[in-house]
Amino acid sequence: MEFSIHDHASETYHPCKSARDGDWIIFTCPVCADYERRINWRTEELRVKGGKPEIQHSGEYIPGEYKHAFTATN
Repeated sequence: MEFSIHDHASETYHPCKSARDGDWIIFTCPVCADYERRINWRTEELRVKGGKPEIQHSGEYIPGEYKHAFTATN
């Protein structure tokens, strides 16, 4: 399972950090201290706080158990 929030329609975008808290995937912006986007992966509920409309935020969440697939080599 992978969740992404990518929208590069604007030249002004900030890469976000992601973490999981129970059923919630939480994206935070290191530049915009008040920005937070939460996605409930079970219910698909979405909550967004803070941020400025002219700034696009970008991020992705990949569970730790799948990250090895991106670094594994033969």
